[in-house]
Amino acid sequence: MNNNPVRYTDPTGHDITGWCGNFCSGAAKFFDWVGAAISLGEAAIVDQFAVDVIVAGCSTGVGCGPAIGAALIVDGLIAGPASPIGAAENAAGVAALVATVLDDISNGSTYLEQNEAGELTLGIGQNTIVSATTMALGLFPEANFDLSVSAAQLTYDYTFGEDPTTLVEFSSGPLLSPEPFYMEACIPKPGTSCSE
Repeated sequence: MNNNPVRYTDPTGHDITGWCGNFCSGAAKFFDWVGAAISLGEAAIVDQFAVDVIVAGCSTGVGCGPAIGAALIVDGLIAGPASPIGAAENAAGVAALVATVLDDISNGSTYLEQNEAGELTLGIGQNTIVSATTMALGLFPEANFDLSVSAAQLTYDYTFGEDPTTLVEFSSGPLLSPEPFYMEACIPKPGTSCSE
């Protein structure tokens, strides 16, 4: 069984598509591919420029140090958020994250529940956490690093990302209670849940 049948109408626990269906996970993968393609182009431009500048700098009186410095500055400018290429790559990462969050909410991996005692439980899906992490890492303005991050996200999409699961749960005491507010976190072991 892939999902929690108690959390929504899925008595068998076998419908893992939820209200978002395959659209959201497909959209997330599409935007991950777009980001990877942009990262590849970005890295190719930066690497060619770097080779040209470093070879020219090292073979002339300019020196290797200033040439490498110039190449790194251009890398940051091309891969940075102010560049159209960097902005497009970052936008693809944000779009993939939004689609992933919606997919995890839809399939029940990310949720917010309140029990009869007023205690809240927030579960955050593994795919959401991975996508948010790679999106944040992709903001770092270095073309080859961005390409590595995009490749890692695509690898995750087609290996671990196919089986949605809740990675972290946070629980609180009753919200309207004379007791002090508290929150607990749980990271379940593989094959278990925090309620076991």
